[in-house]
Amino acid sequence: MLIALFILLCIWAITDLWLSDVFSFEKFDYLIFTHIVLFIVSIIGIFGTCYESSLLMFILVGITTAVGIVHLMLMVSLTYVCFFKEFGEEEILLNFPEMYTYVELEFRPYYIYASLITEYTIRMLLALILAFLTFIMCRYYESDKETQMSPLRK
Repeated sequence: MLIALFILLCIWAITDLWLSDVFSFEKFDYLIFTHIVLFIVSIIGIFGTCYESSLLMFILVGITTAVGIVHLMLMVSLTYVCFFKEFGEEEILLNFPEMYTYVELEFRPYYIYASLITEYTIRMLLALILAFLTFIMCRYYESDKETQMSPLRK
């Protein structure tokens, strides 16, 4: 289960990094860095699950959650700059993908903002679920090791 989550994280990091070419904001340099870190951590996680090291998984999920929180804060600040600063609305309307062109121009910023909030809320929930699953797996491995090391009672 954990390896599937790391594979999904790896695919998401590559896809989101590819989609970020559409934008031209200064803060996207930091966002690209967070994608690269998430990609590297997920690759280590994919191969690390073979060793069944609960400490390694706990550290990797901690890094993933921390980078995800930084990623979320950067996106919120980027959204703030786009919507509430001078000329920000025109910039975001020019740089966003064409999938928002069917929304009327006056409602487009609110639609984009709502979709960003929804997307990053879902991402944070997935990160928390991943951290919770890793915690459960760590507890399972610890209890499994204790039962293997204790002498058998008859």
